[in-house]
Amino acid sequence: MIRIFPVLLIACLAFAAKAQEVIQLKNPSFEGIARHSQTPNGWLDCGPKGESPPDICPCTAFQVFHDSHEGETYLGMVVRDNNTWETIAQKLEKPLQKGKTYRMNLMLARASEYISWGRTSQKQANYNTPATFRVYGGNKACELKELLFKTDPIDHEDWKSYELLLQPSNTYKYIVFEVYYTDGAFEQYNGNIIIDACSAIEEIQN
Repeated sequence: MIRIFPVLLIACLAFAAKAQEVIQLKNPSFEGIARHSQTPNGWLDCGPKGESPPDICPCTAFQVFHDSHEGETYLGMVVRDNNTWETIAQKLEKPLQKGKTYRMNLMLARASEYISWGRTSQKQANYNTPATFRVYGGNKACELKELLFKTDPIDHEDWKSYELLLQPSNTYKYIVFEVYYTDGAFEQYNGNIIIDACSAIEEIQN
């Protein structure tokens, strides 16, 4: 009996580890060389053709000097007044499973200054209107198959932690982050969200 106990203990621990799955993201704090129009390593640009990718910030070109929350850099994403917005995706090391519940945390804020060229106005504009942050699941790169989470408008300039509860109704291989206009907005506008310090995606009990 003494010899069997360690085997049973190991088996129980292995089962518990399997039951509480953890999915690690690649480059979760968006580290890289700070520059505009550069998608961080580990992520895919899913924006429309003809528009620039998101930015690795701080970004002097757009006067975004916000301090990072973790590491040296963070991600800057915008919505534009020409009905385009920025989206990134990543293939997960393990899929999000249908019917399970997952939790992750990340830091969000709005940069007070995000100076760029207005697509519709054709003049310099400050992309500082609050926007919403959305998370999708998909099974192909950049596929927006199911909306899993969305925030209220991000109108604060200080970093705040957001807990995301993801409950996919199907199994998904990709996770997609998107900035989008505020619900009920009457017209497209220029806005931004900055993102940092994503946690691992952790399965929790339903």
